[in-house]
Amino acid sequence: MNKEELHRFIEKNQPNICQIVASMDNQIVYSDTWNDYKKDDCTHIMSATKSIMALLIGIAIDKGQMKSVDNKVLDYFPDYKVKRGEKTIYDVTVRHLLTMRAPYKGKGDPWSKVCASDNWTYSSLDFLGGRKGLTDEFDYRTVCLHVLTGILYNATQDDYDSIIRNSVAAVNNEIAQHKIDIEMDIELFFIFIPVNNAKIIKEEVIEWISSNKPLQ
Repeated sequence: MNKEELHRFIEKNQPNICQIVASMDNQIVYSDTWNDYKKDDCTHIMSATKSIMALLIGIAIDKGQMKSVDNKVLDYFPDYKVKRGEKTIYDVTVRHLLTMRAPYKGKGDPWSKVCASDNWTYSSLDFLGGRKGLTDEFDYRTVCLHVLTGILYNATQDDYDSIIRNSVAAVNNEIAQHKIDIEMDIELFFIFIPVNNAKIIKEEVIEWISSNKPLQ
């Protein structure tokens, strides 16, 4: 399948794909857009960042910038005003968010309301909690990522950018230290998300995965 065939296939069969970007040897080797999106457009990327966000939280804990995944979520948002009558949110931890076991008000994923708000993190916090309390039930909500992003930013402050940019190297070193054997048999890796900042971490992660080089 060549580039033109791939474009037509996605155009016909994948209405949810906005952009594909592939990087190899520190160069973008393929980039294409669909569904009226342009190269620099922003859009909600849903759950595509879950693994990366969990990775960055782990790095922040390892660097001592976060104490534990059992920290209360509200510890990182001292200025956030909890809605009247809400009690459950005080007991929600970072672990609940990472494991998709945080409780939420209402049904469904309110990401459209969140993305239409002025503050995605605080708007996501408004949905956290609820009358049922902590049930430890799996509840898949993409808005938890906005809370985790806010936690990471508030915990790391001025070191936020460096944590993101150094994440790939940190994982590489951690794997090497624990002698974990990972076989990477892919030649090219595609990220199915619109990349409005293609020069930052997304490109670095793509480059590392697509390099097909053994971890040193």
